[in-house]
Amino acid sequence: MQKNMLRRNYYVITITMLLTIVGVYFITSRCNKNNFQGDMPFEQATTLLGELYKDKSGFGIPSEETEIIRSRGGAPTYGEISYKAVDTILNDLFITDEDVLYDLGSGVGKMVLQSYLSFPFKKVVGVELSTKRFAQSVEAKDLLEEKELINPNRTILFLKEDFTESDLDDATVVYLGSTCYSLDLMNTLVKKLSKLKKGLRVITLKKFSDPEEYNFALIKEYRLPMSWSKSSPVNVYELKEQMTNTQSRV
Repeated sequence: MQKNMLRRNYYVITITMLLTIVGVYFITSRCNKNNFQGDMPFEQATTLLGELYKDKSGFGIPSEETEIIRSRGGAPTYGEISYKAVDTILNDLFITDEDVLYDLGSGVGKMVLQSYLSFPFKKVVGVELSTKRFAQSVEAKDLLEEKELINPNRTILFLKEDFTESDLDDATVVYLGSTCYSLDLMNTLVKKLSKLKKGLRVITLKKFSDPEEYNFALIKEYRLPMSWSKSSPVNVYELKEQMTNTQSRV
């Protein structure tokens, strides 16, 4: 009987030690900010974003930047997708750690940073033509880095360039804040995106004029809040088959 008691105590002590080790590992890994995996709760993420952007705004850019944007078919008019809208859409897309996001016309980078904080993207990229807006997005990223919330195994990147010329080959999700984009610019983007990998999801505020021609299927429609409206249309398309150069319309 004494042997059984000793054996039982041994098992209890062993199990307790193992649970303690697992618990310490779990807590340590969660507290190590550099292991951040993109699972920050919505309220915590939006509070942090408010702090990062408290003195930043994409409204009002120099006139020379306005003219450059217009010359490329874009619209200098500024607006932002709401945090709630981003959260709703990306939750519905079931983002994994294999996904790569591109925000084309990323402004000051709010959507990019929210996506990084609350979803497990392995890479998020913002592309912006305005020097002023681009600079503010980089500043916000630097503040995030100071808080040790950037995982070296996950990528945040901001590019100052014309997104019609950007390399998007690894994209699995693309966001277009396209409300004011010209028809020519939308057609250029649809053609460019149709040459990416099958399964690409494109979130766009303006509908594609001829999606089937480029193998896109509309998979979801929303009415969601934006900075300019409590209920704006949002469309999500999926690329069913990659277009080849010979298939593309001239």
